[in-house]
Amino acid sequence: MTEADRYHNSLWDHSATPKIETLALQGDLDVDVLIIGGGFTGLSTALHLAEAGVNCAVLEGREVGHGGSGRNAGLVNPGVWLLPNEVEQELGKKDGGRLNMALSSSPDLVFSVIEEYQIACEAKRQGMLQAAHARSKVGWVKDRCQQMKALGLPVELVTGSDLQAMTGSQIYRHAAVFDPRAGTIQPMSYARGLARAALSQGARIFQNTPVQGLTANGNRWVAQTAQGKVSADQVIVATNAYTDRFLPDIAKATIPVFMFQAATGPLPDEIANGISPKRNGLFDTRKTMFSSRIDDAGRYIVCSAGRMTGGAWSLRTNWATRVRDRLFPQLRGQEWQFWWSGQMGFTDNHLPRVFQPALGLTVPIGYNGRGIGPGTVIGKACAELVQGGSITDFPLPLQQVRAESWRNVRAAYYELGTRLYNIADSRV
Repeated sequence: MTEADRYHNSLWDHSATPKIETLALQGDLDVDVLIIGGGFTGLSTALHLAEAGVNCAVLEGREVGHGGSGRNAGLVNPGVWLLPNEVEQELGKKDGGRLNMALSSSPDLVFSVIEEYQIACEAKRQGMLQAAHARSKVGWVKDRCQQMKALGLPVELVTGSDLQAMTGSQIYRHAAVFDPRAGTIQPMSYARGLARAALSQGARIFQNTPVQGLTANGNRWVAQTAQGKVSADQVIVATNAYTDRFLPDIAKATIPVFMFQAATGPLPDEIANGISPKRNGLFDTRKTMFSSRIDDAGRYIVCSAGRMTGGAWSLRTNWATRVRDRLFPQLRGQEWQFWWSGQMGFTDNHLPRVFQPALGLTVPIGYNGRGIGPGTVIGKACAELVQGGSITDFPLPLQQVRAESWRNVRAAYYELGTRLYNIADSRV
């Protein structure tokens, strides 16, 4: 095993549907809409444009799903991390209400696209639990549930033996919010499925084609690559946390935060079914985000914040093992067979943003670790916008680009914080 393999041995790469076979761009191309980035947002944009008969193309610097989309935890949640009333406090009642409405039903769009195009991505719409990992968090969970119910959201509070039956854990016995709108997917397979769907509708996708420069040329845009260029009336830059040097101002618009994941091999059915009989997703209330799930093959998967490179690798895996074994003693002795990490784009208010720095250039960014539902919805909205849709119907207000202040310092602070938390977290 090479050093690179040691730190990116991804289950999603291992278990995904076959890769998309498309060539790199060779020569010049003229399209109506160019999408830069082959993740959830870019591919959703391409699919919905192609469905409408728009001449569009995707330039992906590596392979479809290479960035945050293919390193995602695979949890399809409605909304964002903030509660709907907190979103309205941040954006105002009108804009916040529009975003809440658009993202509340984001799992509906994700699972309807999966069904329509028969995307094989281990899709399970069995709901999501947010559980109190300690008794001290019960009040917070109950308050969250009450706030969501007051807003008319179809959530319920699960406690005691009912919660233990859903999680297979004695630790998660206090309280959890259950949201039936949510589900889980294999994220790399979903990205590849979106790409196949877009191709089937007439979109063109060029992989291994990094953009070296993007310039305005009159009322059009030109993207330069190593082997050619693309001219377009409209450009959607959907590279999020993996925005490269060709747009340095955009790259500075989010705080780079890393997430890591680890997965066991397939577990015996009685163990896997005891932990998650209905295969719902789960995340809890600890300071460092922690989620877990069981995939179709019965593997146990965890996700949390932090890098996996260098000396952090043993720290992360040791911590994940300790937490796993406390939550699920039935998993003691199971080896981690996969471990990988990816970069996410965070914003200071934990909400996505959409920039429109110039006419014909739109940049959705900053999903804060919730890219599946919001990315799919905002991708569709971008497709509608560039076809002449009303700005007032767009999920977010369009902004000028602004850099996150002290982004590198804050990124280092978050990384150090996760390491210290992993060291100090000796009890659940």
